[in-house]
Amino acid sequence: MSNYVKVERIPYEEPYHVQLLWSVSNGSVSTCFEYYDNADSLREIAERLENFPRHSSDVFLYEIGSEKPEDKFAY
Repeated sequence: MSNYVKVERIPYEEPYHVQLLWSVSNGSVSTCFEYYDNADSLREIAERLENFPRHSSDVFLYEIGSEKPEDKFAY
């Protein structure tokens, strides 16, 4: 098994929302997951990852979802 990151875009309520199917492997372990989110979120993620990591203890945490009603953009 080789190292890889494969991202497949699945058309889904575009241009406002995205659905991405991720397949990831480190050579020993692999996993797949689906990602649904507001399309504007991809820009935020890309901007944060452009210069990542800045130092050895740098952490990028991106969370989807919130219990706070003011953060919700869907039903």
